[in-house]
Amino acid sequence: MLFSDKTGEYYPQAKLKCARFKGPGMGEFLDQKEIVSPLYKQVEEVIGFFKGNVRRGAKIEGIYREERYEYPEVAVREAVTNAICHRDYSISGSDIKFAIFDDRIEVTSPGALPGGLTITKLGIGISEIRNRVIARIFNEMGLVEQWGTGIYRMREAMGEWGLIEPEFREQGNFFKVILWKEPARAEGGRTFPVDLDQDQQVLLFAAWERGRVTTPEGMRLIGKSDRTVQKKLKDLEERGLLRWTGQSRQDPTGYYEPVGPTPKATSK
Repeated sequence: MLFSDKTGEYYPQAKLKCARFKGPGMGEFLDQKEIVSPLYKQVEEVIGFFKGNVRRGAKIEGIYREERYEYPEVAVREAVTNAICHRDYSISGSDIKFAIFDDRIEVTSPGALPGGLTITKLGIGISEIRNRVIARIFNEMGLVEQWGTGIYRMREAMGEWGLIEPEFREQGNFFKVILWKEPARAEGGRTFPVDLDQDQQVLLFAAWERGRVTTPEGMRLIGKSDRTVQKKLKDLEERGLLRWTGQSRQDPTGYYEPVGPTPKATSK
Protein backbone atom coordinates (compact mmCIF):
# COMPACT_ATOMS: atom_id res chain seq x y z
CA MET A 1 0.00 0.00 0.00
CA LEU A 2 2.84 2.38 0.74
CA PHE A 3 4.98 1.95 -2.37
CA SER A 4 3.31 -0.16 -5.08
CA ASP A 5 1.88 1.50 -8.18
CA LYS A 6 -0.69 -1.31 -8.13
CA THR A 7 -2.04 -0.50 -4.68
CA GLY A 8 -5.63 -0.55 -5.90
CA GLU A 9 -5.12 -3.95 -7.53
CA TYR A 10 -3.68 -5.67 -4.45
CA TYR A 11 -5.66 -3.75 -1.83
CA PRO A 12 -8.93 -2.41 -3.30
CA GLN A 13 -9.83 -0.90 0.09
CA ALA A 14 -6.77 1.38 -0.16
CA LYS A 15 -8.34 3.40 -2.97
CA LEU A 16 -9.43 6.98 -2.36
CA LYS A 17 -12.41 8.48 -4.18
CA CYS A 18 -12.84 12.20 -4.81
CA ALA A 19 -16.00 13.97 -5.93
CA ARG A 20 -17.20 17.51 -6.53
CA PHE A 21 -20.97 17.84 -6.22
CA LYS A 22 -23.28 20.61 -7.37
CA GLY A 23 -25.05 22.21 -4.43
CA PRO A 24 -25.16 20.89 -0.85
CA GLY A 25 -26.19 17.32 -1.73
CA MET A 26 -25.02 14.34 -3.78
CA GLY A 27 -27.56 14.66 -6.57
CA GLU A 28 -25.23 15.80 -9.35
CA PHE A 29 -21.50 15.26 -9.99
CA LEU A 30 -19.41 18.07 -11.41
CA ASP A 31 -16.13 16.16 -11.23
CA GLN A 32 -14.83 12.89 -9.79
CA LYS A 33 -11.59 10.97 -9.53
CA GLU A 34 -10.46 7.60 -8.19
CA ILE A 35 -6.95 7.51 -6.72
CA VAL A 36 -5.14 4.15 -6.66
CA SER A 37 -1.55 5.33 -6.25
CA PRO A 38 0.76 4.50 -3.30
CA LEU A 39 -0.48 5.98 -0.05
CA TYR A 40 2.25 8.61 0.18
CA LYS A 41 1.24 9.99 -3.25
CA GLN A 42 -2.46 10.06 -2.49
CA VAL A 43 -2.23 13.16 -0.31
CA GLU A 44 -0.85 15.33 -3.13
CA GLU A 45 -3.33 13.93 -5.65
CA VAL A 46 -6.22 14.87 -3.37
CA ILE A 47 -4.79 18.36 -2.88
CA GLY A 48 -4.60 18.70 -6.67
CA PHE A 49 -8.27 17.71 -6.94
CA PHE A 50 -9.14 20.18 -4.17
CA LYS A 51 -7.37 23.07 -5.91
CA GLY A 52 -9.07 22.27 -9.20
CA ASN A 53 -12.55 22.27 -7.71
CA VAL A 54 -12.77 25.23 -5.34
CA ARG A 55 -12.68 28.91 -6.09
CA ARG A 56 -9.55 30.95 -5.63
CA GLY A 57 -9.60 34.57 -4.65
CA ALA A 58 -7.20 37.15 -3.31
CA LYS A 59 -6.65 38.91 -0.01
CA ILE A 60 -4.92 42.28 0.15
CA GLU A 61 -2.48 42.73 3.04
CA GLY A 62 -0.96 46.21 2.90
CA ILE A 63 0.66 46.50 -0.53
CA TYR A 64 0.71 42.73 -1.09
CA ARG A 65 -1.85 40.58 -2.86
CA GLU A 66 -2.14 37.02 -1.56
CA GLU A 67 -3.86 34.29 -3.61
CA ARG A 68 -5.97 32.00 -1.46
CA TYR A 69 -8.51 29.23 -1.86
CA GLU A 70 -11.94 29.04 -0.21
CA TYR A 71 -10.52 26.69 2.44
CA PRO A 72 -7.02 26.64 3.97
CA GLU A 73 -4.88 24.00 2.29
CA VAL A 74 -3.32 23.15 5.66
CA ALA A 75 -6.68 22.03 7.08
CA VAL A 76 -7.55 20.00 3.98
CA ARG A 77 -4.12 18.35 3.93
CA GLU A 78 -4.31 17.42 7.63
CA ALA A 79 -7.78 15.92 7.23
CA VAL A 80 -6.71 13.78 4.27
CA THR A 81 -3.40 12.72 5.82
CA ASN A 82 -5.11 11.70 9.05
CA ALA A 83 -7.67 9.68 7.10
CA ILE A 84 -4.99 7.79 5.17
CA CYS A 85 -2.87 7.17 8.27
CA HIS A 86 -5.62 6.14 10.66
CA ARG A 87 -8.39 4.46 8.64
CA ASP A 88 -9.16 0.81 9.33
CA TYR A 89 -7.68 -1.09 6.37
CA SER A 90 -9.13 -4.36 7.63
CA ILE A 91 -12.55 -3.16 6.44
CA SER A 92 -12.88 -4.34 2.85
CA GLY A 93 -15.37 -2.87 0.42
CA SER A 94 -14.98 0.65 1.83
CA ASP A 95 -12.62 3.42 0.85
CA ILE A 96 -11.83 6.98 1.90
CA LYS A 97 -14.21 9.55 0.40
CA PHE A 98 -13.17 13.14 -0.28
CA ALA A 99 -16.26 15.17 -1.19
CA ILE A 100 -16.56 18.87 -2.06
CA PHE A 101 -19.98 20.53 -1.83
CA ASP A 102 -20.96 24.17 -2.31
CA ASP A 103 -20.93 24.80 1.44
CA ARG A 104 -18.43 22.27 2.84
CA ILE A 105 -15.75 19.62 2.36
CA GLU A 106 -16.20 16.15 3.86
CA VAL A 107 -13.47 13.56 4.41
CA THR A 108 -14.92 10.19 5.42
CA SER A 109 -12.77 7.22 6.40
CA PRO A 110 -13.70 3.64 7.36
CA GLY A 111 -13.28 2.75 11.01
CA ALA A 112 -14.30 4.44 14.24
CA LEU A 113 -11.72 6.27 16.36
CA PRO A 114 -9.04 3.80 17.54
CA GLY A 115 -8.43 2.68 21.11
CA GLY A 116 -9.98 4.81 23.81
CA LEU A 117 -9.88 7.97 21.71
CA THR A 118 -13.08 10.03 21.67
CA ILE A 119 -14.13 13.15 19.79
CA THR A 120 -13.83 15.22 22.98
CA LYS A 121 -10.16 14.22 23.23
CA LEU A 122 -9.29 15.35 19.70
CA GLY A 123 -6.92 18.28 19.38
CA ILE A 124 -5.52 18.23 22.93
CA GLY A 125 -2.31 16.36 22.16
CA ILE A 126 -3.66 12.83 22.67
CA SER A 127 -2.83 10.43 19.84
CA GLU A 128 -3.84 6.82 19.27
CA ILE A 129 -2.13 5.28 16.23
CA ARG A 130 -3.95 2.43 14.46
CA ASN A 131 -1.48 1.81 11.60
CA ARG A 132 1.98 2.16 13.13
CA VAL A 133 4.02 1.30 10.04
CA ILE A 134 2.12 3.73 7.81
CA ALA A 135 2.27 6.42 10.48
CA ARG A 136 6.03 5.96 10.99
CA ILE A 137 6.76 6.17 7.25
CA PHE A 138 4.58 9.26 6.85
CA ASN A 139 6.39 10.84 9.78
CA GLU A 140 9.84 10.05 8.35
CA MET A 141 8.78 11.45 4.96
CA GLY A 142 7.64 14.70 6.60
CA LEU A 143 3.98 14.18 5.69
CA VAL A 144 3.00 14.45 9.35
CA GLU A 145 4.56 16.44 12.15
CA GLN A 146 4.31 15.79 15.88
CA TRP A 147 1.63 13.22 16.70
CA GLY A 148 -1.53 14.54 18.29
CA THR A 149 -1.26 18.03 16.76
CA GLY A 150 -3.06 17.55 13.41
CA ILE A 151 -6.51 18.43 14.74
CA TYR A 152 -5.09 21.51 16.45
CA ARG A 153 -3.53 22.66 13.15
CA MET A 154 -6.84 22.11 11.35
CA ARG A 155 -8.67 24.28 13.88
CA GLU A 156 -5.98 26.95 13.80
CA ALA A 157 -5.95 27.11 10.00
CA MET A 158 -9.75 27.39 9.76
CA GLY A 159 -9.67 30.18 12.35
CA GLU A 160 -7.05 32.07 10.36
CA TRP A 161 -9.35 31.85 7.31
CA GLY A 162 -12.23 33.28 9.35
CA LEU A 163 -14.17 30.00 9.17
CA ILE A 164 -15.82 28.02 11.94
CA GLU A 165 -13.96 25.11 13.51
CA PRO A 166 -13.89 21.71 11.77
CA GLU A 167 -16.68 19.35 12.72
CA PHE A 168 -15.93 15.74 13.69
CA ARG A 169 -18.48 12.92 13.59
CA GLU A 170 -18.51 9.20 14.29
CA GLN A 171 -21.23 7.63 12.18
CA GLY A 172 -21.44 3.89 12.72
CA ASN A 173 -18.13 2.41 11.63
CA PHE A 174 -16.96 5.59 9.89
CA PHE A 175 -15.23 8.79 10.99
CA LYS A 176 -15.95 12.07 9.23
CA VAL A 177 -14.26 15.47 9.18
CA ILE A 178 -16.33 18.39 7.87
CA LEU A 179 -14.81 21.74 6.90
CA TRP A 180 -17.69 24.24 6.67
CA LYS A 181 -17.52 27.37 4.53
CA GLU A 182 -19.20 29.25 7.35
CA PRO A 183 -17.81 32.58 8.65
CA ALA A 184 -16.71 32.43 12.26
CA ARG A 185 -16.81 36.06 13.25
CA ALA A 186 -18.57 39.26 12.38
CA GLU A 187 -17.01 42.27 10.74
CA GLY A 188 -18.29 45.58 9.45
CA GLY A 189 -18.35 47.31 12.83
CA ARG A 190 -20.04 44.58 14.88
CA THR A 191 -18.12 43.07 17.74
CA PHE A 192 -18.79 40.23 20.16
CA PRO A 193 -18.77 40.60 23.95
CA VAL A 194 -15.31 39.54 25.05
CA ASP A 195 -16.56 36.75 27.33
CA LEU A 196 -18.47 34.80 24.66
CA ASP A 197 -16.98 31.42 23.81
CA GLN A 198 -16.36 30.45 20.19
CA ASP A 199 -19.56 28.38 19.94
CA GLN A 200 -21.63 31.34 21.10
CA GLN A 201 -19.88 33.61 18.61
CA VAL A 202 -20.80 31.23 15.77
CA LEU A 203 -24.44 31.06 16.92
CA LEU A 204 -24.72 34.82 17.33
CA PHE A 205 -23.10 35.47 13.96
CA ALA A 206 -25.55 33.07 12.31
CA ALA A 207 -28.46 34.96 13.85
CA TRP A 208 -27.01 38.28 12.66
CA GLU A 209 -26.35 37.00 9.16
CA ARG A 210 -29.64 35.10 8.66
CA GLY A 211 -31.96 37.07 10.91
CA ARG A 212 -32.68 34.00 13.02
CA VAL A 213 -31.18 30.74 14.25
CA THR A 214 -32.86 27.53 15.42
CA THR A 215 -31.58 24.80 17.71
CA PRO A 216 -31.17 22.26 14.85
CA GLU A 217 -29.21 24.85 12.85
CA GLY A 218 -27.05 25.50 15.89
CA MET A 219 -26.34 21.77 16.27
CA ARG A 220 -25.09 21.67 12.67
CA LEU A 221 -23.03 24.82 13.01
CA ILE A 222 -21.10 23.91 16.17
CA GLY A 223 -21.43 20.12 16.15
CA LYS A 224 -22.78 19.91 19.69
CA SER A 225 -25.80 18.18 21.25
CA ASP A 226 -29.34 19.58 21.35
CA ARG A 227 -29.02 20.23 25.09
CA THR A 228 -25.69 22.04 24.74
CA VAL A 229 -26.94 24.26 21.92
CA GLN A 230 -30.11 25.15 23.84
CA LYS A 231 -28.02 26.10 26.85
CA LYS A 232 -25.75 28.35 24.79
CA LEU A 233 -28.70 30.01 23.03
CA LYS A 234 -30.47 30.53 26.36
CA ASP A 235 -27.35 32.24 27.72
CA LEU A 236 -27.27 34.57 24.71
CA GLU A 237 -30.93 35.35 25.37
CA GLU A 238 -30.26 36.14 29.03
CA ARG A 239 -27.47 38.50 27.94
CA GLY A 240 -29.98 40.43 25.83
CA LEU A 241 -28.33 39.45 22.53
CA LEU A 242 -31.07 37.13 21.24
CA ARG A 243 -34.82 36.82 21.83
CA TRP A 244 -37.01 33.73 21.52
CA THR A 245 -39.89 33.86 19.03
CA GLY A 246 -42.48 31.09 19.21
CA GLN A 247 -45.80 30.12 20.76
CA SER A 248 -43.99 28.27 23.56
CA ARG A 249 -40.54 26.95 24.43
CA GLN A 250 -41.60 23.61 22.96
CA ASP A 251 -42.76 25.13 19.67
CA PRO A 252 -40.81 23.25 16.92
CA THR A 253 -41.18 26.25 14.59
CA GLY A 254 -39.68 28.64 17.13
CA TYR A 255 -36.37 30.40 16.66
CA TYR A 256 -34.00 32.96 18.18
CA GLU A 257 -33.63 36.34 16.51
CA PRO A 258 -31.06 39.10 17.20
CA VAL A 259 -31.92 41.99 19.46
CA GLY A 260 -31.28 45.53 18.22
CA PRO A 261 -29.97 46.75 14.86
CA THR A 262 -27.87 44.23 12.96
CA PRO A 263 -26.27 45.80 9.87
CA LYS A 264 -25.06 43.38 7.21
CA ALA A 265 -21.75 41.72 8.10
CA THR A 266 -18.91 41.39 5.66
CA SER A 267 -17.62 37.80 5.75
CA LYS A 268 -14.21 36.64 4.60
